Amino acid sequence: MAVTRAQSKASPLKRRQSPRGRALPSTISKKKKAIPKLLSFKGRYLYLKTRDEVEAACKKLLESAVTELGFDMEWRVLFKKGPENIGKTALLQFCFTVEELGSLADLPWRYVDEEVECKSSKGVFLCFLLHIHHSGLSENLVRILTSDQINKYGVNIGSDVIKLAKDTGVRISNAIDVCHLASQNARIVKRYGNNKLRFSLNDLSMFFLNMRMDKDARVRLGNWEREDLDYCKIKYACSDAYASLKVARSI
Repeated sequence: MAVTRAQSKASPLKRRQSPRGRALPSTISKKKKAIPKLLSFKGRYLYLKTRDEVEAACKKLLESAVTELGFDMEWRVLFKKGPENIGKTALLQFCFTVEELGSLADLPWRYVDEEVECKSSKGVFLCFLLHIHHSGLSENLVRILTSDQINKYGVNIGSDVIKLAKDTGVRISNAIDVCHLASQNARIVKRYGNNKLRFSLNDLSMFFLNMRMDKDARVRLGNWEREDLDYCKIKYACSDAYASLKVARSI
């Protein structure tokens, strides 16, 4: 049925009129949502690319009695058809906290952006970037990966466990999928039901921390086998492991 001009004027969402006849904004308006802050790591990290460097740093980590690691892996995408379109695991990322640096203080730490500590109630956050494409797996690194005393938290970490075992023959122990933890969380169940869901790290960071991740495809799909990682890759790699641990602890 055609709407007459008279009917259209009778809309319940009339615009208010100013004394001079100009239209004022409607009282019914949507508030703009604030853009969540970016979650990125800003503390100390170690970039380890020789076997001796990896062995020494992992020895210190084992001595510090760390029991929780935020965990992630990176590899090169080869952009070709078929099952061989990705390279072997190139980089492992650990994020952990310590109340006191102890012997870890002797290591050659760098800062991602500036000399600030990234702290929590459980201590200072630290990151290891282990460039195993160049260093290989040292004895102490294997001890960490296979330790039943150290929980490794990652998003969809099961696929990382399978890939690392295929690439190196080493199977990670005590790998805990942050998605599985999230699916049991009361807030998640209330919102999504009891269905087993897959979440991205950004999804979980937004839900539990109200912070977003920088998932720049140019960095994520870059060449992780290159000997010296640039600033963007270092920040990206540290931030992923850091977010995995923070989200796991917030659930």
